[in-house]
Amino acid sequence: MRYAAGPSSAGVVYTVTMKGQTVGMTKGIVESTGNLYKTLPTGDMQLDAGAYMLFIQPANKAGQTAMSLEKVILRRIGE
Repeated sequence: MRYAAGPSSAGVVYTVTMKGQTVGMTKGIVESTGNLYKTLPTGDMQLDAGAYMLFIQPANKAGQTAMSLEKVILRRIGE
């Protein structure tokens, strides 16, 4: 995931959820990037083939901007 986050967003817990035929979820903690975009890993999910919706949501600070998301990179791992 590539995002920027200022110091006030450091420590915000977020969840990454894929909803579709099956659900995978990972949790992460926002790291301050000094307002520069950086690529940081979010974890692995096991998903079957199909169409999914990706949700990235702050979990512990409702209403607070957790990050400025630039892009999400999905990679196939293993077989």
